[in-house]
Amino acid sequence: VKFAAMEGLMASLGDPHTIFMEPRTAAAFSLETTANFVGIGARLSPDPLGARVMVVFEDRPANKAGVRVGDVVTGVDGVKVTGKDVDDIVSKIRGKEGTMVRLELLRQGSAKPVQIRATRRQIITPTVEGAVIPGSQLGRIAISTFSEPTAEQFDRIIAKLEKAQIKGLAIDFLDNPGGLLETAVELLSRFVA
Repeated sequence: VKFAAMEGLMASLGDPHTIFMEPRTAAAFSLETTANFVGIGARLSPDPLGARVMVVFEDRPANKAGVRVGDVVTGVDGVKVTGKDVDDIVSKIRGKEGTMVRLELLRQGSAKPVQIRATRRQIITPTVEGAVIPGSQLGRIAISTFSEPTAEQFDRIIAKLEKAQIKGLAIDFLDNPGGLLETAVELLSRFVA
């Protein structure tokens, strides 16, 4: 209700790509598109018991501490987070670089909650993954979002695939919600003169 007039004004423009974001949403979008934050290096999704770990970034604090995909975060620094909004849980996990965070996790196959400690570090979110498709000479690159480091990550993956002497390339944009227009244009410029 607080921002209804601004939302209405933006909607009246008739452009599906022009929207008004409330300050909290705008801050989260900004953090997502810079893909650079202090945390432990895991992507979480809502779960009735807390927050489910969907992705653990390789060589990041969560990975090194033993957090696994499928774990459910039920406590952060001794405080239960069951029933809390996933954004609130994430904000409790993030913090000052170099500080420790304690997580309580439910893990399939474990009778008791698992206690894990991880040191918060600067995280640059991987937005591009690539590999040679097994049994072929084709490369596959998946781009999960268009954020600030995406073009640099794309170039590194392309260089690795070229060393593997691929004969073709498939670029996967499935589940890509978008992001920065400038980054999408920069990536497209690698293929269009």
